[in-house]
Amino acid sequence: MRLLVRADSSPRIGSGHVMRTLALAQAAKDAGHEAAYAASAMLDGPAARLRGEGIPLHAIDAQAGSDVDLAATLELAASLRCDRVIADGYDFDARWDDAFADAGHGLLRVDDIADQAAYRPRWLLNQNPYAARADYPADSPSRFLLGADYLMLRREYRQAERPRRDAARRPQRILVTFGGADPGNHSLPVVTALRPLLGRGGEISVLLGSGYRGPTIPEGDGVTLLRDVVDMPGLLATMDAAVAAAGSTVYELAWMGVPALLVQTAANQARIRDFLAASVPALCLGPDATPLDLADGIATLLDSPPARGSMLSRFGGATAGDPTLRLLDALVAP
Repeated sequence: MRLLVRADSSPRIGSGHVMRTLALAQAAKDAGHEAAYAASAMLDGPAARLRGEGIPLHAIDAQAGSDVDLAATLELAASLRCDRVIADGYDFDARWDDAFADAGHGLLRVDDIADQAAYRPRWLLNQNPYAARADYPADSPSRFLLGADYLMLRREYRQAERPRRDAARRPQRILVTFGGADPGNHSLPVVTALRPLLGRGGEISVLLGSGYRGPTIPEGDGVTLLRDVVDMPGLLATMDAAVAAAGSTVYELAWMGVPALLVQTAANQARIRDFLAASVPALCLGPDATPLDLADGIATLLDSPPARGSMLSRFGGATAGDPTLRLLDALVAP
């Protein structure tokens, strides 16, 4: 099988689509298949990661989802003789479904919003635990791959040794992560609120990428800045808790057993936040959270073992079997 991933990596999106689909590309390569990427633009960190994996990256000079992009991706898929194409981004639609079907390529579309009138890819993937068939048009002919059974976890997570944790112990090592670019500049306010509540001996690690252009975050006094970390599972294994955006990172945190205070930083994170808030509202903040809300959430994260346990148990199936290989098997099947 030859796999082409068209991932939207525009500045407004960041590298999330690239890094989550990398899990599927890795699994495909490990199984003896071939994989390549196509993108309009890509930050240095994710591009270097693809090179390190031996995955070719092809540039497409067009806005994601546009007619020019569609034509260029079709041409690239044909030239690479790809059997399967993955489209992950918010601007791909049923035109792509039809075009790739007509060209004889099996298209997997990743969609976690379910806001379009028609869906006709061969496969439709929504890895979120709240995903349901009823969210999508009843007449869609697609095969739906829904929920944490089809979670995209990169190789390093699937092979990592997940540590045992003392659930009753007050967290002392906290990770702050709002994506490599942190476009909403959430990291600094979190560090400012977290430092006095964590107390003496506590350690705060702030994860930043090459795309970060926000305010300077002062280091020292227990605060360390980490940039473009490659061994994320190794880092998470050393963390007691996290404060993070309510995006795809929450699944990596759950897999590694790291409880978190989650902050919705974009509209597409609302359903993840709502799903978790049904169990532990104190650890799920909305986009309009005030500094007082943030301080209260951090206090709950640090001082409530039941809340931390509820956050992790809410994911349930996110820790069952190997969801990425299950997804690959579905993709390989005729």
